Amino acid sequence: MSSELSTKSPYELVPASLVDASAWDAVVHHSPDGWAWALSGWQRLILAVPAWGLEDHSFAVRANDRAAAVVPLQYQPSHKRLASSGWGLTGPIISADVTASDRVELLGHIISRVNEVAQACGAELIELG
Repeated sequence: MSSELSTKSPYELVPASLVDASAWDAVVHHSPDGWAWALSGWQRLILAVPAWGLEDHSFAVRANDRAAAVVPLQYQPSHKRLASSGWGLTGPIISADVTASDRVELLGHIISRVNEVAQACGAELIELG
């Protein structure tokens, strides 16, 4: 995964595997977008079930050396589906302190990345809550 969205972007993409679980969960807990299905423990649980066959593509977005958003994202090859938290029950979780105007820009970058992942995986369906 590229660590930069563009040379002009203030946002840095970080694979979930490189984000501390407590930092990930802090964004989820303090965001109006937060759901239990986005917490790091749930992510570990669903990825550990072999029968579900989920491939993790989750990522965080950093801005100014802080987590601005976390995005649970898994691909299920058997259904050619890319979904947030495995089944589309959640979506991008944006930090509560991101301004409304920055939120719009940040969501645009997140959706662009989700589309890139979907194309790379061969997903025929994207599900975000």
